Amino acid sequence: MTTLKPTGAPDIDVVLRSFSGIDENAVVQVQAILRRRILRPFVVQSVLITPFHNMLLCSPATSSADVQRMLVAFDEVLAALAQDRLAGAAV
Repeated sequence: MTTLKPTGAPDIDVVLRSFSGIDENAVVQVQAILRRRILRPFVVQSVLITPFHNMLLCSPATSSADVQRMLVAFDEVLAALAQDRLAGAAV
């Protein structure tokens, strides 16, 4: 079994707020985009993720099949984002 170590990467909110000139409204807008374009598609596929400081947390009861299902959903989300980007749509 491979043990993943946290990277120490900051939460996206912390990163956004660290830029001078980024106001709270911009942070809220980015959060809305993330929910709409990433989190909602997972929920539609009955996959619940808990994004936390650039990690996905899971229960000790999570099975290999659960992980595989999440990876398939993640691939689909990334493909949709890439397709939108190629089509020139605002991500």
